[in-house]
Amino acid sequence: MVIVIDFDGTLALGDTGDIDKMLPNYKLVSLINQMYDDDNIIKIVTARGSKTCNSLEEKELKYFNKIRLWLEKHGIKYSSLSFNKEYSDAYIDDKCYNIKNTIHYSKLDSKFTGNKVRRINDSVTKKSTTVKQEIIWYNKALEIDLDIPTVLSYDLDTISTSFIDGINCKNVNLLIPILTKFKNTNPINNIGFDLYIERISNYIKINPKIIEGDKLISLLKKLNPPNTFNHGDFSTNNLIEDNNKLYLIDPIYSDDLFQSYFLDMAKHLFSILYYDLDYIFYNQCKNEYINKLGINEDELNILITCESLRVANRKKSLIDITNNLIDIL
Repeated sequence: MVIVIDFDGTLALGDTGDIDKMLPNYKLVSLINQMYDDDNIIKIVTARGSKTCNSLEEKELKYFNKIRLWLEKHGIKYSSLSFNKEYSDAYIDDKCYNIKNTIHYSKLDSKFTGNKVRRINDSVTKKSTTVKQEIIWYNKALEIDLDIPTVLSYDLDTISTSFIDGINCKNVNLLIPILTKFKNTNPINNIGFDLYIERISNYIKINPKIIEGDKLISLLKKLNPPNTFNHGDFSTNNLIEDNNKLYLIDPIYSDDLFQSYFLDMAKHLFSILYYDLDYIFYNQCKNEYINKLGINEDELNILITCESLRVANRKKSLIDITNNLIDIL
């Protein structure tokens, strides 16, 4: 039999920008070598270079020897290496869908970030410039035993994960343990709160309709939130409840962003109040956060206002809400 094996994301795992640092899928390597020893024809194929190279010759010149040496280094038995679509009796590829099972497709694009997101069956594929940072966050989340979607594959600008078929979380008893884990976990970076203040100041400068920006910055400078691991976009749409578990999706992490569970609490409360208009759940969560997570109401109100401003930076219609929040601080 002829069996085609995809290289990036299937046989070779990790940062696709550096082939030498990619790790072999050891379970698949064992299978490939067994199939080769059983007299199957093993074709390693790759689309690498399709985005950046202008011809097949250019792709082969740039990547053929690097991949060949990687295959030799990891003891992988194969018949040929190709940059073309190849005939096969069977395909092993992280981005394949069995047409016999294809029953669902939906468009889930982000209105704020512009990311293209598509669900096909039980997986979600997102096109984004922040994939590398998301992978860093997901790896840390696994270390502290958070429930997250399974990462199926990724490259420099695309990530595929399992689809969590649940509902937006409305159970504060699921939220408190997650935020407590954040509280007790050090941040991935060492960015100070002063850079968060600088970001808020910049949002004010580019939004001339913000009336009392100086007042907000003055209040913000009096705060000293702790540096902790956090989600970064702890809004209702990213907190999925399924079988009494809370799954976290679509994190925001960057090497130059301040991290704190204080910001997650504020973003969550803002999203409940202004996306869902759920005043009962808002008050329930706010009281629990104040009583159990070491933050007071004044601090929360200031940070909720800042999160409102961050959203208003993308959705100008929310600027009036931000002004109202500043006014009552």
